[in-house]
Amino acid sequence: MTEVTQTAAVKNSLQSVQRTTALAGRAQENLTTGRRVNDVNDNPLAFFIAKALTDTANTLTGYKSGVDQAVSSVSVANVGIETIENFADQMKGLVEAARSASPSEQRALSAQFAELGNQISQIAQDASYLGQNLLSGNNTAEVRFDSREDSQLTVDGFNLNGAGIDTDNGLFSVAAYQADGSFDADAFGLTGGTFTSIAGNPSAFSDIINTIDSGIDRLRGQAAQLGSNVAILQERINYTENQVNVLETGADKLTLADLNEEAATLVAANTRSQLGINSIALAGQQSRNILELLGQG
Repeated sequence: MTEVTQTAAVKNSLQSVQRTTALAGRAQENLTTGRRVNDVNDNPLAFFIAKALTDTANTLTGYKSGVDQAVSSVSVANVGIETIENFADQMKGLVEAARSASPSEQRALSAQFAELGNQISQIAQDASYLGQNLLSGNNTAEVRFDSREDSQLTVDGFNLNGAGIDTDNGLFSVAAYQADGSFDADAFGLTGGTFTSIAGNPSAFSDIINTIDSGIDRLRGQAAQLGSNVAILQERINYTENQVNVLETGADKLTLADLNEEAATLVAANTRSQLGINSIALAGQQSRNILELLGQG
């Protein structure tokens, strides 16, 4: 096959068109993605630095998700404590009412007292979030903030539902309340089973109230501790969000495109490409003109 020989002018124009087309294509891609560095071939140094920053931001975002879940777990525990405190206040009211009640009324009040204690026990068991319960079983929550081993917080729970009666830790344990409506007064530093059994000892009612007050004080202390942990966790969430923003901004500085500049480049490249195509057409026209002069057109 006979090869067609291109003139130097045509070759130059063709190469110029090819380069300009490639430039236009890249500008179009940058406009579409919004980035001037889309893969390692665009700028290896910027690409890998930006990737390292982005990877770190993604890792921190994963840890932030865990911190968010920990906040929810502690918040559930705090809601449980608030509800338990409300029940405990109702129990105090029943004790006050039992002071001057008749024996039959005292028995009924004892049953209500035991039911409130049972509900407190149930709340302690129900205050669970994704299997994490900080009110029952002495559970703890280990919260990681970063890949560093020391970057963490341990949230200590406490047990309101001990299997045995413990006036320090299990005051509201279901073990203190009986199915027949009686309560184990040993849990309150007393002996007996119902309000009727202590009716002849007026100070016993005050002792029960004082014991409940002590339990409420412990609850409030635990709530304050959990609240402090929530504040710490929330601050760590805010810090992580800001850190992620800084990292992502740093990556964007290395990779984001100037859309105005890319648009101008695209317009200029298309214009130059069209001029190049016109130049090739003119070169071809010149060849035809020469052939016509030689009588071969």
